[in-house]
Parts: sequence; C-alpha cells; structure tokens
Amino acid sequence: MNWIKNTHLALVEFQRNNKTFYWALVLSFGAICPLLAWLGLTGHSLILGALATLVTGYTTLWLCASRWRELTARIDAADPGLWSVQVNGVRAGEISDVDYARILRTVEFDLRTYITQILHFITRIYRIFTHFVFTVPVVVFWAAMLFWLSSPSEFASTLDSLKTVTSSDLSGSLPTLASLVAMPIALYFGLWLMWRSDFRFSKFDDAIASGVLTAIGCPATGQVTLSQFRQGAVDDKFACVN
Repeated sequence: MNWIKNTHLALVEFQRNNKTFYWALVLSFGAICPLLAWLGLTGHSLILGALATLVTGYTTLWLCASRWRELTARIDAADPGLWSVQVNGVRAGEISDVDYARILRTVEFDLRTYITQILHFITRIYRIFTHFVFTVPVVVFWAAMLFWLSSPSEFASTLDSLKTVTSSDLSGSLPTLASLVAMPIALYFGLWLMWRSDFRFSKFDDAIASGVLTAIGCPATGQVTLSQFRQGAVDDKFACVN
C-alpha cells in the first residue's frame, strides 16, 4: 500500500506548488462529462465515458506530479555538471544542470505555455486550411481546362450528367466526397511540411531555449543545442527559438 500513499503525497505536493496548473487540469477533465452528456451520451455510454475521463485525468495528474518530483529532486541534488550551449553551431556558454532543470520545471508547468501552444496549433492549422482552400480552385480550374482541351466531347457529357444530379444523390455520395477531400488535404499538409523547413508546432522548445539563452546572457537567436558529456556519451537537447 506504500505506492498509494506515495501517489497521494505526490499529488498533494504537486497541488500545493502548482495550484493554478492543478485546478486547470481538474476543471478541464471535469468539463468533459457535461460535454459527453451534451453530445447525447446516456446510460452505460455516459458512465463509461465518465469513468474513462476519470482514469485519464487521474493518470495525467499522477504523471505531472511524478515529473514535478523528478525535476525537483534534480534541482535539490545540485548536480555540479554543466551543459555546453551552442547557438547555430557556435558555442555560446554553459549552464548548470540545476539551472537547466529549473527552466524545464518552469516551462512544463506554466499554464501560459500550454495556452500559447494551443493557440499556435490552431493558427498553424488555420493557415494550412486557408492555403489549401485557395489552392483547390486553381487546381480544379486547370484540371477542367486540361480535360476540356484533351477531350471536349467527354467534358460536355460530364457537364450534362452533373445537371441531372439530385439532392439524394449528393447525400448518398457524401462519404465518398469527404474521402476525396480528405486525401488531398493530407497530401497538401505533408508537402507543405516538407517545403517549410522552419515549420514546427512546439512552443515548449521555444520557451526552454529562451530560458537557456536568458540564463547565459546570450542575445542571439536560432537553433539552440545543449550538450553534456557523461561516461563517454554525449547527451543532446535541442530547442529552437525565433
């Protein structure tokens, strides 16, 4: 039963030191149950959904509490090791493991970082969608032009068949249309990611890199790399900042 006691103590310690973050998580998972009811789940489905939400929420809190304890223990241990900091491949300074762990703890349990990440994710998805929406009409137009130039008779017959389409035909073909739309969106998203080498979703790396650069007093920006030699091996931590 020691693990139950240790888990309880870890959650109490985590709640005491991170009240805002803790209650934000509790309220977020607590809001899922009313959402499930609003979506129409009733009876056993609602009960199973509530239980799944409870287990997921408790597991998330436990993982956060464990991570908090891990970083706190790392800070209290006062490891004399140093991390070598490089910016764009150029050595910029050193940071102690204690300061680095403190930066990690600050970033990972700062509610503002999560809000920034969510907004950043929504903005990125919106931009990808708008690019796709503006690209589709151009592609469809030139595809239709190529079809018309290569085979005018078949193009005319296709137009005639489209005139006879009814609303019931459209409703029956919605799954097919959805798959036809989803496939180009996924393809466009993949190609856009390959072309945009500077694209990234994570704002946590940005926050960590900013904290590291501030700690060593470096005004530079770019690719930030942390390296540490331990028992003949090299540990690297990568982060980017604009």
